[in-house]
Amino acid sequence: MRIRSGALALTIAHLLAGIFAAATFAQSTPSHPLEPLSKQEILDAVTVVKQRTPFGPASRFVLIQLKEPSKLEVLAYRAGSNFSRRALVIVYDYSSNLTNEAVVDLRERQLVSWKNIPGVQPGGLLEDDDERAEKIVRAYAPWQEAMRRRRINDFSNLKVFAGPAGTFAPPRDGARYVVALTTYKETREHPSFEEVSPGVRALVNLTKGEVADFEDTGLDLAPLI
Repeated sequence: MRIRSGALALTIAHLLAGIFAAATFAQSTPSHPLEPLSKQEILDAVTVVKQRTPFGPASRFVLIQLKEPSKLEVLAYRAGSNFSRRALVIVYDYSSNLTNEAVVDLRERQLVSWKNIPGVQPGGLLEDDDERAEKIVRAYAPWQEAMRRRRINDFSNLKVFAGPAGTFAPPRDGARYVVALTTYKETREHPSFEEVSPGVRALVNLTKGEVADFEDTGLDLAPLI
């Protein structure tokens, strides 16, 4: 039997599409209890948390990862047998300053647990930390004065970014803090970020929406422009 070139190309295309679909399905369907969450499992966890918890406009997902099964369950697993899949989800809420931990059953798409972890802040920086810190610092008069002392009057060329507060945060305070530094925005004349505010540092309380501490040592007042 002869197959015309066009029909052959179509057959090969269908075959490749089938192989790709099978590979995609395999990637999205875990075959072992310890496999990382697939994209679909992450999306399912997000949906369950948003539907079954007090997740609000000020809530942010901090972490979504596999909640590993017990050692006994892993050792009992045999290829092709059923196994549970659960996700551990960490949610932080800016408005209440609460860190919450959820466990989601991905097989049943049900919320297993939801609890507040009192007195803790989620590790790392959230995307909103940067935006909130910049807004607070830009409105802070001492920061504006510090920039003008460096002969910088066009604040649109400046970028305020947040960094971990570390030991600068008051102990046992419970609020969310970041340290805000200032750099010059990337422009044609300045092809990379250059620090223009040495000696200027703001400790920002994101929970209260205010600058908790501000330092300007007055070093290097000449602008880097």
